[in-house]
Amino acid sequence: MLNYPFIKASLPGPDVTARSIAMRLVVHLLRLSAARAGVDLSGFEDASLYEMSRIDKVEGISITQKDHRRANGRASRLYDRMLRESGVGHFTKEDRVKLQPLADGVRLARISDDHQADAWRRRCTPRCPGWRRRRPNMLGTPCGVPCARVSPAFACRR
Repeated sequence: MLNYPFIKASLPGPDVTARSIAMRLVVHLLRLSAARAGVDLSGFEDASLYEMSRIDKVEGISITQKDHRRANGRASRLYDRMLRESGVGHFTKEDRVKLQPLADGVRLARISDDHQADAWRRRCTPRCPGWRRRRPNMLGTPCGVPCARVSPAFACRR
């Protein structure tokens, strides 16, 4: 099957939100501060570090509420710009989620060989039997006589 590009926009991942960007920014700031202070944070995961920084439980490092506000503001600006640049910023979040399956393209069906074409023809033919034998009606009436030339009493009823 062939994937046909359906959307000429780059959809951001469904897990990318302003909150997730803010969390990454705060964790990055926390790791930079820890490296300057000489504290080893390699045993902690990012999510637990973020929660610990919110309640000031990280040893020897202080991330203030002002730092959190700055990270949240920067994250919201980054997220808004990401949506604007991707071409889907005018859609709602629900619409972007609905478009996500089409991000890689639409799968188009192809006839692989003559056998598959014959099988499709056999499946379609019983629905319209004799479709090759019928002549197309060029005059527009069921009997083939133009209604304008026949008197109203003998005209074909459509």
